[in-house]
Amino acid sequence: MKKLTEVITSPNLGAIKIKNDIPSVDQIKDALTSGGKNPGLDTNAITFATPFATGITVIGTANEYTGSVDVSYTVEKLVMYKKLDSIAETTSTRILFFVNNKWYVGCSDAKIYRLDEDFTNQIEVIDLSPTDPWVTLSVGQMIFVNNKWYVGCSDLKIYRLDEDFTNQIEVVDFTLHHEFILTLTFFNNKFYVSCRFNRTIYSFDLDEKGKFINQEVVFVLNKKPKKIVFNNNKCYVCDHTGKIHRFDLDEKGKFINQIKVVDLKVNIQAMNFVNNKWYVGCRNGKIYCFDEDFGNKQVFSNLESGVICSLFEKNNQLCIMTKSKNIFEFNY
Repeated sequence: MKKLTEVITSPNLGAIKIKNDIPSVDQIKDALTSGGKNPGLDTNAITFATPFATGITVIGTANEYTGSVDVSYTVEKLVMYKKLDSIAETTSTRILFFVNNKWYVGCSDAKIYRLDEDFTNQIEVIDLSPTDPWVTLSVGQMIFVNNKWYVGCSDLKIYRLDEDFTNQIEVVDFTLHHEFILTLTFFNNKFYVSCRFNRTIYSFDLDEKGKFINQEVVFVLNKKPKKIVFNNNKCYVCDHTGKIHRFDLDEKGKFINQIKVVDLKVNIQAMNFVNNKWYVGCRNGKIYCFDEDFGNKQVFSNLESGVICSLFEKNNQLCIMTKSKNIFEFNY
């Protein structure tokens, strides 16, 4: 058996970002090992005294470690926590967007809701449900470009709408390819769309009527691409196995020089680069934080409240939404 003091060599755990006054045991376990702290520590072989606001005593189990160690931390509380109770219980939230001091939330019931900046005054702005009652549809992706909304749906189509969600037109249809749209983003005057079943990433230009033209295959990933984010003229793509890949772009906007930058080995659902940091939200409710080069991995937060589906930056606050209709705001 080892002495616990020999394994916990970094007892100052830094900041733990939570919505309560005192962190949970799981959040403390994450803080003990995040960012490469205390390598070799088996968090399943320790117990804890009662936690308090600035620290806790870690106790070794009889079979693995002896002794105890006092660890310290600071608590950084959420700016806001909100549950969208007014959305139907059977509906899950999918995508979060902030435009002109309003929040927009796309949902699994084919509806998009608008809310004030403090997430009050919820209004349904559009229902994209098909006329066929046997066909179900959900909003999967949503982006605001050139004062127009572009919405990717589970019917394998992308729609364009005016800022007030009127004048809906179909701009692209992947039905013939049986493609489920996973991500939709815009960079250097091109739309990039990733699809699930053949793992393909496409690019499109826009014609004078706002429809998608000049479809190109820019890359085919080995695994299903989940999110595409551009930063400093590089493209970052995460796949459903937890790997994040970096690409250069050639003169036509195609992806070249693929490099795997990190492997989280957990299903990634959301990714964004804000305030010189990468934030990666996962199916297990954890949000990981990295430096710009994907070094210095840390657990930014463990929300323990469902699958992370959307990460959005607003006024130096990181806004996080889960599929279970929970919304959190953190200060950096």
